[in-house]
Parts: sequence; C-alpha cells; structure tokens
Amino acid sequence: MTGTTGERGEARTPVIDDEGYYWLWSRHLNLSYLDHPPLVAWLDAIATAAGRTEWLLRVPAMAATLGTTLVLYGLGRDLFGPQAGLRAAALHVAVPVFALQAIHAIPDPLLYLWWAAGMWAFWRAVHGEPRMWWACGLALGLGILSKYAALVLPVAMLGMLRRPRYRHWWRTPGPYVAGALAVALALPVLVWNAQHGWASLRFWLNAGGIQGPPLGTGRGWGPVSLAAVQLAYGGPLLFPAMVWALWRSWRVGRDDDRFAFLVLAGGPTLAFVAGASLLGVDRPNWPAPAYLAGVLALGALWPRRVAPAAFASSLALSLAVSALITVIPRLPPALQWSELYGWREVTQEIVRRAQALGDPGHVVLLGRRYNEASYFGYYTLDRVPVATAHLSALSFWAPRHGFAGWQGIAAIDAASDAGELVPACARLIEQPPYVVRFEGGGGRRFRLFHCIGYRGTPPPP
Repeated sequence: MTGTTGERGEARTPVIDDEGYYWLWSRHLNLSYLDHPPLVAWLDAIATAAGRTEWLLRVPAMAATLGTTLVLYGLGRDLFGPQAGLRAAALHVAVPVFALQAIHAIPDPLLYLWWAAGMWAFWRAVHGEPRMWWACGLALGLGILSKYAALVLPVAMLGMLRRPRYRHWWRTPGPYVAGALAVALALPVLVWNAQHGWASLRFWLNAGGIQGPPLGTGRGWGPVSLAAVQLAYGGPLLFPAMVWALWRSWRVGRDDDRFAFLVLAGGPTLAFVAGASLLGVDRPNWPAPAYLAGVLALGALWPRRVAPAAFASSLALSLAVSALITVIPRLPPALQWSELYGWREVTQEIVRRAQALGDPGHVVLLGRRYNEASYFGYYTLDRVPVATAHLSALSFWAPRHGFAGWQGIAAIDAASDAGELVPACARLIEQPPYVVRFEGGGGRRFRLFHCIGYRGTPPPP
C-alpha cells in the first residue's frame, strides 16, 4: 500500500522524534521525567495551550537561541571588548548544531541559554556586581531544569573561585546564595527522582540495556565516531578552530583569568564526553555546551588566516542543511534523505489497520523504542495508546497492566531490524509494507507488523 506525503499543515521542517516525545510529556505534566528534567515539557504545555501547531511548539527554542546569541555578545564584550563579543555572537549563529537545534522543541537550546547566562552572571558577580549572584543561581537552576549537563557548569565557577584573586568571595554570601537558589529551583527534579527510586540516574547508568538509552557505537569506536561527527556538528573548519582556541586559552589562561574561565567552562564537558566515548557512549550533541566557550575564545583570539574561513564555511553549511531539509520530498530520489519524512502518513495507516482489527479499546501502536512511539503519539494527538518494547517516559503514565495482552500494530523503517519487537509479543506477524511516495519521485518504505499478545510496556523502576 502507498500514500503520498506533502505539506498539508506540516511544518516545512517536520518534527523529529524527540519533539514528539517531549510534546507527549507536556500532555502528562509532572515534576520531572525519566530521560531529562521537565522544563521543555512545561514550556511545550504553555506554547501549545491554545492549540498545537509546530511553529508554536518551537517558539521557546527559537527565543532561547536568540537569547543565547545576545548573551554571548554581552559576555564576549565584557571579557574582551565589543568586537570580540560580535564575533562570538556571529560564530554562535554559524555553528551547525546550534543553527539546526534552534528550530527544534528540545531541551538543548534551553540549556545553552542558561549555560551562557550563568557564565555571564558569574563573571559580572565576581567583578564588582554582587547582586548578579542571584542571576547566577537563577541561571544554574533553570539550566538543571533544562538538562542534566548543566551540572557540569558549576565546575567552572568553583575552579575560578579557587584562583587567588577570587577566593575572598567565599567570605561573602554571594556563592552560597547562588548555590541555594539553584538547589531550590532544582527541587522538582530531586523530589520526582526520590519518589521514583532515582529513576533518571538508574536509566543513564543502564545505557545500552532495555532499562536505559541506546549506548552508541560500542567500545573502541566511540572516540573516533564522536570526533568525526563533530566536524559536521561544529563545522569542518570551525570545530578544529574552536578546539585550537580552547587549547590556546589553556596556555594563555595561566596568567589571564578571562581565558582560564573559558577553559574551565568548556574543558570539563569535553573531558567527560571523551571519557564516556571510551566506554562506548556515543552522544554527538553532548560536546555542544563546550562550543559556547569555544566561540568566545575564537572570537577573542581570531586568527585571521583561519577564523573568517571557518565562520563562512560553517554558516554556509548550516544554511544549506536547513534549506535542504525543507525540500527533501521534492528532490530527485538519489538526493533524498528521508529520515524525517513519512511518519505522519504511516501513523495514519497503522491507525487504520488497528481499527480494522475489530478490537476497539485493546489495540496499542507499538514502537521498538520511544522514537517511533513518539511519532505515533504526536500524530494521533495522544488519543491512541502508544507503547514501546523498552523503558521510556511512556512507562510512567501507562496503566498498571502496561497494555499486556493487547494487540499492537508496529511500523519501522524498511532498513531497520525488527528483532527488538520479537520478545515484546507472543506472536509477531509481518504485514504488507507501506510506502510513502514523495513529490519528487521515490519515497520511503515502512515495514508493518501485527503484534498478538503484547507482553506489556516495561514498568517504571
């Protein structure tokens, strides 16, 4: 069977699986969630309170990206002067991962805003504006509510407070006020995890298993894969230039507090990600917070033979990819990258097939992991039960029986392995495939399955 994709109300840049996932969170508001803290879901709920449209869903991310650009200008100006601030802001716009994530309703743009704001507030606090300790604590707390990666940023602040020039701040209320405010704002996350057996910690410690997120490329290849992907995420010239700028900052930072601060703000993240990659945890977006320090350092050092070319090439790459995504269905088949397209149409098809089973109220739309299930839940407006074969946030609002014994309809990309679905069902019967045709010719093929005797969504810890 086939269907045809078109815009039909869909944003020119279609939702990604994570956007659908976090929107589902906003339909089940809570103090926190399994994978990440709650701020993205809270903002999704506010942005779509009057009705869900994809551009409204993305307003918080776009506003956060604009805010990050402005904050980087202010911080760069205070550190090195107005010209360095302008360069840092321009470089931020050019970094591909920042440009692409700016239009996605995910936690990362929120993290970047509060990370940059925390750096700026701290710097101003220790340079004669004690009231900025309140802003520092506010930024840290909101950062923790955005993504757990924000817990790394205090390392930079503690490192600076160990330097002789700043030790006197320990004899003032400032650092303690900032810390107390950050902890107070993070209380929802702490309370939720305490109520659920520290589920988030256990989830991330079980990376690679059924009770955790996907691991990545596996031991041995993680560092190689991570470094290669950063040439796309950070820019083929811009990423090496930022690494060079942070290395140079480390050399200069022995005598210059400004550069030392940037090394402390970026180095721990890079070290943590590199260590995780040695264990096979390959998360290509994790180094991105260090890019904030990288663009500040490069904006200050600005090697004239490299920096302009790095900026121009990365900006061109970001614009090209952003434009390409919007026209993928219209491209000739050989040029199509269809990862994001077809989920709306295949969701409509599996709903139709679920209804044809003649068992209303006892059919679930089944994904291998949260990725597929999130698309199904998003495109059915959370009106049809969705479940997975792995632990996810969906487990926390599933009924006690976890849909055990129900029938299921599953859809996966034709190139994907259905092996993860097999143990989730008493019987798994492959059905005729479904092909979504694109306007430019070609299309995307999905494999569909009938799950008889679904064994139930993995229960929460």
